[in-house]
Amino acid sequence: MGEVLLEGELAHEETFLIGNESAPFSGTISESNQLKTGTPIYFNGNDPVGLFKDDELIDVIGHFNNDEDFAKEETKL
Repeated sequence: MGEVLLEGELAHEETFLIGNESAPFSGTISESNQLKTGTPIYFNGNDPVGLFKDDELIDVIGHFNNDEDFAKEETKL
């Protein structure tokens, strides 16, 4: 399991995009606020990605303890 440590604040309805710098398309890279490779950016489509604040789960993409391919072969910008 990998982690990306973040700090600061986002205004209401503001977004922060962490992009995979190894992505085969430039749109993600040019739109990203931060670039990273490896975990947690690279996953096979069934790994949940959680957003935590002070060890409290704030949001999650996917499902913990479930091997469903919820995001296999998916790219959303």
